Amino acid sequence: MRADIPDYPSSSPGRTASIINFFVGIWVLISPFVLRFTRLHGAVWNNVIVGIIVIIVAGTRAWGVTSVTGISWINFVLGIWLIVSAWVWGFRMNAVLSWNQIIAGLVVAVIAALSTVGRRSVEPPAAP
Repeated sequence: MRADIPDYPSSSPGRTASIINFFVGIWVLISPFVLRFTRLHGAVWNNVIVGIIVIIVAGTRAWGVTSVTGISWINFVLGIWLIVSAWVWGFRMNAVLSWNQIIAGLVVAVIAALSTVGRRSVEPPAAP
């Protein structure tokens, strides 16, 4: 174990939350192909890019590459963007696509917030 990375419990709430977001990020990445909205090129690239970033951030938080709790706020902002993107890309005409973006965005945002709070709860107190 590296001395500069704190030893967090493998079952911490922050780690569990980040693992969930990792898999939601995979869904966001593949959803344009599963739900067949590949003709909307902007929306496809939106989901591919957001999905990759969510996967990277959640993965680094889940598997202890970084102990910086603030990095999860990136996923919080991306979750809010996923919700907004349902209207930006005109999905309101298709309920399935709209709800996909809204639900995925809510899950990413809430889980990112829980990941930050959960990780902070297991950090050792600062030395006096």
